[in-house]
Amino acid sequence: SGDDVILRIPKPTMMPRDVAFTPEAELSMAFRLEVSQVLDAGDFGFFGLEAVQKAPLNAYLPREWLAEQLNRSGQANLALLGELYSSIGANNANARMRDIWRLPDAELELVEISDAGLELRSSRVFIDQVLAEAAMKTDEHSVGILTYFVNSLQAGDRSTPYSTVTAMTPTADGDGKGIVDTQMGDKEIVINEWLAADLGIGEGDKVELVYYVVDVDRRLVEDSRRFEVRKVVPIEGLAADKGLMPEFPGLAGVDNCRDWAPGIPVDLGKIREVDEQYWDDYRGAPKAFVTLAAGQEMWANPYGELTAVRFWPEITQETVAESLRSRVNPGEFGLVFRDVREHGLAARDQAMGFGQLFVGFNMFLITAALILVGLVFVFAVESRTGQIGMLKAIGWPGSSVKKLYALEGGLLALAGAALGALAGLGYARLMVWRLSQVFGQAGEHMIIDFDAGWTTILAGGAGTFLMSMGVVWWAVRRKMKDSARELLGGEAGRISIKERAKSGRTGLLAGAICLAVALILLLTIGRGKTGAEAAAVFFGVGSLLLIGGLGLFHALLGNLAFNGKKTMTHLSGFALRGAARRSGRTLAVIALLSAGVFVVIAVGANRQDALADAHRMDSGTGGFALFGRSAISVPYDLSTPEGRESAGLDLGGLQDVKITPIRVREGDDASCFNLNRAQQPRLLGVEHSAFEGRFRFLERVEGRDSAPGWGILEKDFGEGVVPAVGDAATVRWALGKSVGDDIGYTDRRGRNFTVRIAGIINDSVMQGGLIISDHNFRERFEAEGARMFLVDGEDRHVEQLRRRFAESLRDYGLEIFPAGERLAEFAAVENTYISMFQILGGLGLILGSIGLGLVVLRNILDRRGELAMLQAVGYKKRLLKKMVFYEHAGMMLVGLLFGVLVACVAVSPQLLSPAMEVPLFSLFFIVCAIAGSGLVWIWLAVSLSLHGDFYDYLRNE
Repeated sequence: SGDDVILRIPKPTMMPRDVAFTPEAELSMAFRLEVSQVLDAGDFGFFGLEAVQKAPLNAYLPREWLAEQLNRSGQANLALLGELYSSIGANNANARMRDIWRLPDAELELVEISDAGLELRSSRVFIDQVLAEAAMKTDEHSVGILTYFVNSLQAGDRSTPYSTVTAMTPTADGDGKGIVDTQMGDKEIVINEWLAADLGIGEGDKVELVYYVVDVDRRLVEDSRRFEVRKVVPIEGLAADKGLMPEFPGLAGVDNCRDWAPGIPVDLGKIREVDEQYWDDYRGAPKAFVTLAAGQEMWANPYGELTAVRFWPEITQETVAESLRSRVNPGEFGLVFRDVREHGLAARDQAMGFGQLFVGFNMFLITAALILVGLVFVFAVESRTGQIGMLKAIGWPGSSVKKLYALEGGLLALAGAALGALAGLGYARLMVWRLSQVFGQAGEHMIIDFDAGWTTILAGGAGTFLMSMGVVWWAVRRKMKDSARELLGGEAGRISIKERAKSGRTGLLAGAICLAVALILLLTIGRGKTGAEAAAVFFGVGSLLLIGGLGLFHALLGNLAFNGKKTMTHLSGFALRGAARRSGRTLAVIALLSAGVFVVIAVGANRQDALADAHRMDSGTGGFALFGRSAISVPYDLSTPEGRESAGLDLGGLQDVKITPIRVREGDDASCFNLNRAQQPRLLGVEHSAFEGRFRFLERVEGRDSAPGWGILEKDFGEGVVPAVGDAATVRWALGKSVGDDIGYTDRRGRNFTVRIAGIINDSVMQGGLIISDHNFRERFEAEGARMFLVDGEDRHVEQLRRRFAESLRDYGLEIFPAGERLAEFAAVENTYISMFQILGGLGLILGSIGLGLVVLRNILDRRGELAMLQAVGYKKRLLKKMVFYEHAGMMLVGLLFGVLVACVAVSPQLLSPAMEVPLFSLFFIVCAIAGSGLVWIWLAVSLSLHGDFYDYLRNE
């Protein structure tokens, strides 16, 4: 508060900026203002109508003061309905708007002309086509008028510079109201006596009109057309009507021809004294007339085909206004209410649920945690089998014993669920903080708050408790099958060869089913799939392989445990038989480790290195060096030397600089910076030839008529359907769409049209919007210039280019930076999400390591008598350590290798796709580090467990 700021805003113009005659001077206005207050969210400072988390960059001013500065007193361009809207709804609000709108709301006015008629004019010079068509239907005598400022009228070697020519609806000859009669052809012209004398021509002679039209990117192109003189008329009546020239900026109100500034190049040296005299006497009265059809063929533009409509008979202003209101829906010229609340709720409700995403990605972690719970509780119950046997022997029913131990486990599960809920809240806070840091570093003013609802906390805790109790009940129930005698005699838990064989067959059957389902998925659903669909299928296949492989391991361990035909002559045989003896424990360790490795690799394979090969044309930067965006549209074509000169952009001898301007129609941010589901993403209009050979297509719409490369933007999908291309992150994640899907839009005239996703490119700097062809953009929106720029130049000139752009286009609010930095900002957000999932995958590996340690300790405790016997018959302790080490190291390595194998299957689309930069080295390093660390801990556990004298344990053998 108290500081000064400079506020620069685009200056409203009567005509769209990409129409000829729009003056280029004063495209923006600047004001030095003092900050009176800084508003936070509670003071309405973050007011915005878009469903995004970005803090809007708002500056609040008194509306009347701003309107006065812009010469728009009493006007506004946005209306908000609160209580009124909530009571009537969007449809009723728009219906009422249709009843109450007035001509000034459409920038129209009705004026009386000299001969008691009425003329409909627009402050935008050109009347919108919808309004013009309705006006022409008001009365059968309505006359459409299109007046244009031409460069010259030529006949032979004589030329008349800078004149107005009017095209009119033909009227009956001799009615005194019109010059263009119904018998006049589109190749004929009527001229006044002054022009006939100046060019020395008469009826039947030829005259050529030379004029400017606007080409793509606001380029003025000179065109011409030849006509035959139908007749010569005196300068009186309609031929002397100064009002036929609309309020062209830079022409209307100018007293001297040499002060003209019409927005097109004017050679003042061509203006003669006779031209000055004509302007003094008749102002903008046209010197020639053509048919309306001929004029519209030459001068019509997307913003209108008429500059006026005249009503000759006695017709009142009320009649014309009522006729227009009855025929025109205000939504057709942009005056329409939009339900921003519904739009925002839809964006929120359709957003990707992070809770579901976390559960989906970490299902294996949850499974690993439950396996560990089961291991711990089974070990606890096994250590107290004598107690269970005693309780059963003295008469306790088995159900009461189960309840006792289930209650004990339940208390532990309840405490664990409570601690887990608290830890989850802490982890969520950490995520929110980290995301805020990433968004802040990217320059995105995101509003992300931590909000923990009791429903979420209770649901998570209850789910954890119930799953843990299920595992506890399963563990207790297994022990209750043994009799009191078996429990007291230490024979509990021993499985007969018959039971083990049956269990092995079950595991074999389950494994075979899972492998068969995985194969069917690959051959049916997975065939031909690409992108996100392929990734989902292969992730499912990898999961099935993981489950099926565990079933096969279970069967294999059962076979090894009871295969006594081969004599064990090596320590490796002893180790293998020892691992197979307690197959449940071994399988649990393999499952824990393989699940953790699976999550770490499957998630980590999606990590991106945005700067890798950023210079390549098929990378996410498209090979462009700089990415720029402006707050105000730049109405010049910066891809041409003329456009750069008009904009004051001096490249000062820098060679081979290519600038690609991109038009922007604002919409929802469909980038990773928006956590909601974008409903109507921004549209980006570009000349598709500028992108040829750049970026990399991942998917394209099928069809024989599909043009190669970026030519797909010109594909004909039928009336009202516009092809678009988006990058993978925008289409698949931000929009939840795929190739062939449609999104509805409304053009500047209120007409609905469809944007169809025709292709998907790799993640790119174009993230956040959909790309359509420039001509489709200009047909549907006011294309007042470009607001986004991609610059290609030599690496050694990047900083120099950046500086010159920033200095020359400062008044347009341009920010420009290396394209690689832009891509890195997006990648940083995605990598942050991946890191969050990888942390939980790492937690799964920690659980696996804990499980492995528990198994090592429990196995050695259970086998102390066996190890003592082996030591008594001559095996040295060093060999026994090796045997136990081999046994448990084998468990770990099998778990890791199995997890790596199924993870590679799950991420094979990423591994095989040229669009993905999978960090193979870092993933390989992580797996090796896990293996090395595990081997060290196993050796330490074995050494500590086998320390001391084991002979006392022989008494139990």
